[in-house]
Amino acid sequence: MKMLQITWKQIKHDFRDIKTFVFMVAFPIVLMLVLGSALSGAFDSEKTIGDVHVLYTSTADEQTTNAFKDFVKATGKSGIHFKEADSKSAAEKQIEDGKKRCFSAGENGWHAAGNQ
Repeated sequence: MKMLQITWKQIKHDFRDIKTFVFMVAFPIVLMLVLGSALSGAFDSEKTIGDVHVLYTSTADEQTTNAFKDFVKATGKSGIHFKEADSKSAAEKQIEDGKKRCFSAGENGWHAAGNQ
């Protein structure tokens, strides 16, 4: 019973204070308008990302290399295409020339070099 009395008192208090009442009513409406206009095109299904081509080298052990090759086969269906580079220096040269944008190397972990 005490809980209902406290709730009723708080409701009366909030509706008596005009600033609180305006804030309770206006803020959700303004928030809907702002977020609605900001996110209006965020969920369109028309936006697509083209194919992604990744250049890589790997000096990892056989188990890691085989796992990565299985990953490469699986991602080929989704538009991500991997190409193994002859060497790290050849891949970095293609990045410098602007032919490629990114390169990953698997030497003691994965390292990446890129051309913005």
